[in-house]
Amino acid sequence: MHDLPPDAPRLHAILRHLDAALAENDVVRVYLGIQRDRVVDALRQVEGADGRDAPAPGVPSAPAPDGGGVDGEPFKIDRERTPNGAVARSVHLGDCHLVGPLARGATAQEARLALVDGQLDACAFCHPDVELKLDIE
Repeated sequence: MHDLPPDAPRLHAILRHLDAALAENDVVRVYLGIQRDRVVDALRQVEGADGRDAPAPGVPSAPAPDGGGVDGEPFKIDRERTPNGAVARSVHLGDCHLVGPLARGATAQEARLALVDGQLDACAFCHPDVELKLDIE
């Protein structure tokens, strides 16, 4: 992936493909994560020129290293990098592998509040909302 297309529609298509591949393939997750970061950066440059923001990244670029809860907590708050620092984006179960390296541990109460208040989305893979017995639409 030496040259990226200069237009947003093709960059979005590449980004969707990389997100799907990241979610399904642990073996090449690191390589695809690097490529995905390049596409997101290129997309920000292209869309920034138009005055629009790039979409939030979808799938994190690395699995949780231990497969268990972060900081000994039963839930995780996944965060993404932004120019202004890490920003929380979704809630996961403690053993979910679809979180990035910036995830932090969360108690059941913190996870419940984040989901009920609509601050964060529940992971579509591990369904922390089901574990917390929440009915969130």
